[in-house]
Amino acid sequence: YPISAPAFEREMDALALINHKFLLPIKGYYSDPLEKAIIYEYIPKGTLYGLLHPEEKNKLSLSKHFEGSTTGPESSLPDWATRQRIAFGVAKALEHLHKCNLVHKDVTSNNIFLEELINGSLKLSPLLADSGILQLASNRSIEDVVEKLGYTAPEVLQTRRYTEKSDIYSFGVVLLELISGKKPMVYIDIDDEDNGQEVTLVSLVAMYCEQMRGRDVMDSVAWDTCPFPEYLNTALKLAMECVSNDTSLRPPMSQVAFVLQGLASNPSPLKSPASTSSFSSM
Repeated sequence: YPISAPAFEREMDALALINHKFLLPIKGYYSDPLEKAIIYEYIPKGTLYGLLHPEEKNKLSLSKHFEGSTTGPESSLPDWATRQRIAFGVAKALEHLHKCNLVHKDVTSNNIFLEELINGSLKLSPLLADSGILQLASNRSIEDVVEKLGYTAPEVLQTRRYTEKSDIYSFGVVLLELISGKKPMVYIDIDDEDNGQEVTLVSLVAMYCEQMRGRDVMDSVAWDTCPFPEYLNTALKLAMECVSNDTSLRPPMSQVAFVLQGLASNPSPLKSPASTSSFSSM
């Protein structure tokens, strides 16, 4: 059964009260028996998805590394400082939502908008949108699951329930996007005759990590601009913890945010790269 207009309005009023510097605020909404709309401020810089995937560059041969040339489209990809800032901001936004006992349900790079920290600067900061409104916006029953390929945690499809742990899984996929520069679904060439298949980024990265080839999944721009290789190793380890099939192994967002804070390009002089987290290299 669809969500009624009064229920939609109550949810919107409640969500509008949840404020955070890394959450895109709800400016208003429209609701009648046939249509519903949520109003946000226009963000001209677009989304993280648009930043990471400006062109269709997602085809991958199993005989090649993830990384590509830093000329052409990849040269416009963000540096490590930008990626770390975005990942940390989204992690803090999710940490805040979870402290408010709210599950986001739809963490994807398309729902992460980017704003300039200073007008005209190249420094981007994230704004996480659509918090807790997945079923509301799609006019579905609250028991319905709206699968987002590559992002939806496997247990959600089995239990039909979203939890904080499923948010953490989806965040882990976004972190893998930031590390690899690839989309959540990746097309793989099986042979030279254009035979291939589409697989999740999670499963593909897991395969590389099992082969002790974690370096191969890291985007070349991220690698070249990261001040310490240990940072990317730690970020990759953290992402794989987040997307573990065992929900008990997924770290809480407070721990995720703490680890990511220590991976900034200009670390505190009181911290060394080795002391930023307890995660080991892959």
